[in-house]
Amino acid sequence: TAKKFSRGTISGQTYHSDFLDLSITVPAGWRFLTEEEIAAVTGATAAQMSDADFDKSLEASLIDCYAIADNNSNLNLNFVKGGAFTSLDATATASINEIKEMYESMGISCTTSAVETRTLAGRDFKFFSASVLANGVSMSQYVYMIKEGTYIATITFTSTGVVTQAQFEAMIS
Repeated sequence: TAKKFSRGTISGQTYHSDFLDLSITVPAGWRFLTEEEIAAVTGATAAQMSDADFDKSLEASLIDCYAIADNNSNLNLNFVKGGAFTSLDATATASINEIKEMYESMGISCTTSAVETRTLAGRDFKFFSASVLANGVSMSQYVYMIKEGTYIATITFTSTGVVTQAQFEAMIS
């Protein structure tokens, strides 16, 4: 039986998802955005759709948590409902192409890694990274994807060089 979708909860510096059975704990200098702030940043909010509405929709996505750091690093966890037959490998590969196209359409050079499997909190995630240089600022994105039932959850960490990949990975438990 597939797990029933439920949104995660935030308490202090920790986001927890019973659905994914994982937590993200951000250090001092970071904070989770409110629903209203997420809407302002992304133009959409999960509050527009209840857990039941999201679970019943054929295709939908929502950002379940978004955190920012004083140093402009950030992370977000996004759920996409894609169906029982959606391939995680194909989704990761398509995501690499989308990221490259997005940056290159803005005239920004983007280098991506190949998709690999990385283990976080005892679970296997598909992983890839992207590096960009824009206006003299170097930025790295670390993207972790996992499938749970008909959902693909993506955790994206973005760093302007201050926070390392290892520090991001240490936030996941």
